[in-house]
Amino acid sequence: MTDILNPLTVVVNTLTKDNCKLTYMTLAERARYARKRLQMTQADAATLIGCSRGTVAMWESGGSASIGQYLLPAAKVYKVNPDWLDSGKGSDDYPWTGRVIPVRAFEVEAVESDEDFDPSSEVWVDGVEVEVSGGSGRIVPEFVPTQYRQRYTLKWFQETGANPANVKVMRVRGNSMERTLFDGDKVAVDTGNVRLASNHVYVVVMGDEVRVKRLFRTADGRVRIVSDNADKTLYPDEFVEDDAFSFMIIGRVIDRSGRGGL
Repeated sequence: MTDILNPLTVVVNTLTKDNCKLTYMTLAERARYARKRLQMTQADAATLIGCSRGTVAMWESGGSASIGQYLLPAAKVYKVNPDWLDSGKGSDDYPWTGRVIPVRAFEVEAVESDEDFDPSSEVWVDGVEVEVSGGSGRIVPEFVPTQYRQRYTLKWFQETGANPANVKVMRVRGNSMERTLFDGDKVAVDTGNVRLASNHVYVVVMGDEVRVKRLFRTADGRVRIVSDNADKTLYPDEFVEDDAFSFMIIGRVIDRSGRGGL
């Protein structure tokens, strides 16, 4: 497909044992069970996940409603399906493993202090590598910083209502969204806005591809995926179930830079 955000990252789940069906467990019970099965101490788990021992203890004591930003690292360390660890849905898929293909984007972070920058009115945009993890359940994106930096204003975030921590900027590849988006354009994506509103542009994962598309909700509840390019022979509409494991909305496109026009 010519509209893939390049390079892309999708983790494909590979099972090496029969799934272990674990139901009716709280987040605290799941986190504690997954760690103890590997005979890890809380300190060992924290080191591997990249968080504090207190954070691991908080998950296991019921002091946190979610694992948040550490969900994918914790799932990788515990070798469990991230969807099961987060919500208890489905199976833990132990030992859960995956295959990774990377996608590039830019993460927006507030600037506290830097020469020639005003932290009261500006933010940094830091480049990241994006990994999208998909097991037998929900797809989970992970953003890894690179060296890229770009300036954005806080006023823009206030006007859009987007949280800087949720906004990424990705480069578009291909011609499927012309004349809205051209090859090489950059799009700002609000990953905190994944609720489908018809006739808006989103970045989505479909199967093993990351795409930028216009979405519509059909009368029967499916998602209609539309390329803005008028050549429907090359770019026909597609339809998927909203809850399909192979489909996920990464976020809504809220701005772009380049030749196109939203």
